[in-house]
Amino acid sequence: MSRWFSIAPVLGGLVLLGAGNARAQSSDNLLANIPFDFKVGRTTLPAGEYHVTYDAAEVPGLLIVRSQDGRHAVFVLTEGVGNRHPTRDGRLVFEREGDIYALSEVFGADRREGLEILGTTHPAD
Repeated sequence: MSRWFSIAPVLGGLVLLGAGNARAQSSDNLLANIPFDFKVGRTTLPAGEYHVTYDAAEVPGLLIVRSQDGRHAVFVLTEGVGNRHPTRDGRLVFEREGDIYALSEVFGADRREGLEILGTTHPAD
């Protein structure tokens, strides 16, 4: 019985250490209702509800844009970009030329750093 009490603080400390690391990892999952067709990279997606996911701990630099119904998905590479005005709920930034939109940046809720999408062809391309 005394052996259990000597091991318990060590196990408790390891659990707390793991919880601290989990909180420090950067991940975002935004849900957006996009009312227009748009490009992500070289892929055009139809209007609809999308999950926009980024997990720096699992796959740094990879952004996933997936439709709510699971019928459409795109994986694109990103790089960091600054955000002077963080928003409470996060923000998607689109470039527009005429009626063609291209997703160019993604910002998570209350974050000063965001993601710029690499390889998105500009609407005129």
